[in-house]
Amino acid sequence: MSTKDTLMQGLEQLRLGARRGLAAIEKKQVLTSQTNILPVTFTFNDVKKLPGMNQQRTEAALAALRAKGMEFKRDESKQPSPYSFSLADVRSIYQEAGIQSNRQRLEQMGRWHGASVIAALSLKGGVGKSTTAATLASGFIHARNLIAQQMRICIIDLDPQASLSVAFGYKGLGLKEQHSAVEAIMTQASPDTLRQWIKPTASEGLYILPASSADSFFSLHAYRFADKTGINVTELLSKFVIEPLKNDFDLIIIDCGPHLDAALLNAMQCSHSMLIPVGLDPLEFDSTLKFVDRMYDLYDTIPSPILDPERIKFIATKQDASNQIHLDNYQIMMRCWPGHVLSHKMDNLRPFSAVFEEGQGQTVFTIQPKAYSGDSRSLKRALTVAENVVTEVFGALVNGETM
Repeated sequence: MSTKDTLMQGLEQLRLGARRGLAAIEKKQVLTSQTNILPVTFTFNDVKKLPGMNQQRTEAALAALRAKGMEFKRDESKQPSPYSFSLADVRSIYQEAGIQSNRQRLEQMGRWHGASVIAALSLKGGVGKSTTAATLASGFIHARNLIAQQMRICIIDLDPQASLSVAFGYKGLGLKEQHSAVEAIMTQASPDTLRQWIKPTASEGLYILPASSADSFFSLHAYRFADKTGINVTELLSKFVIEPLKNDFDLIIIDCGPHLDAALLNAMQCSHSMLIPVGLDPLEFDSTLKFVDRMYDLYDTIPSPILDPERIKFIATKQDASNQIHLDNYQIMMRCWPGHVLSHKMDNLRPFSAVFEEGQGQTVFTIQPKAYSGDSRSLKRALTVAENVVTEVFGALVNGETM
């Protein structure tokens, strides 16, 4: 038997063992998700206090919806506010009350040109990029001061490690293949087929196009595919994924792996805005500085970038306010990139990573305190931090200037 045959036999045994492990984990996670996930609900008092709402407007909208045959869950044990509204119910109430969604507002102003695209990019792993992207996507849907926007958001996971896909409940990436953006490109999937591949999350209005384990081979085939089709290698994602979806969503968030490859170049080409998470530890900070130093050269290879340079924003992640190095590096950020650094930071709080890593489609915006195994005070603080970050990012990147 040749050395290669021996190697391949050994690798096959390792692969079978990994798949058994993945199957066991997937089964355990499914059972866990059925018992631990509690949906986000709103009482009547919650709804009437939301932005744009009051008691009279809420009562009128509910009466009109009931007259149309819509029914709402009630829990009579929770008097005097027995209603239990889902997020979908709240959106219906907003619509019935005549409060415009983000898209309706932009259309009325003549500023709707399709979904705005944000790329979350970093060439340093472990800086909290996927956690930040998940928190933002969930926050744009759930944050109290943004819920009236009634946004439709699609996350495109371009990272073959698929952390974001797993976090939103799409597991088994090594066990069974899932359709992905890369597959849509390589098979030239039709728009209807692509839409069928987009998966819902536990949050109304939030969807994801998961990554696949096969996506790691994209760079090996992208240049050959581009030559075959006559399309520039950096424009494949735009042509086969973004363009077909741009009228289906308000916002598309792209999460890339920490690799300088075809996927990253495609994400850069089709993005109106860029969010760069910056770890404040020395090695992470140094890596970001080097990435930014190379961005000019990277964009020089892209034939038709649409990025607004004013919409490149940096967000400090995993900040420890008691760490003087973190504080010093943040000040360096402010001096290096004035006007581009978000004032709010993703603090190094356990709930962000704990909730994200559970992989049940939950974020700090959606997990109920009774379902969180950690300190409820820390969860409350993380929610406040997330609300501030999401609000600032919405104002800086998603307020319609490029839509």
